[in-house]
Amino acid sequence: MERFVKTFWKDEDGSITLDWMILTAGLVLLGSAVMATVGYGT
Repeated sequence: MERFVKTFWKDEDGSITLDWMILTAGLVLLGSAVMATVGYGT
């Protein structure tokens, strides 16, 4: 169990996935805000 915890603590693969998820969510929200603003004005 101790070896598993040490390996899990040192593993950094998941942080890249989390960064991409946050970036993608931000882009989706930004796109939605732009579309709401532009769509309402037209």
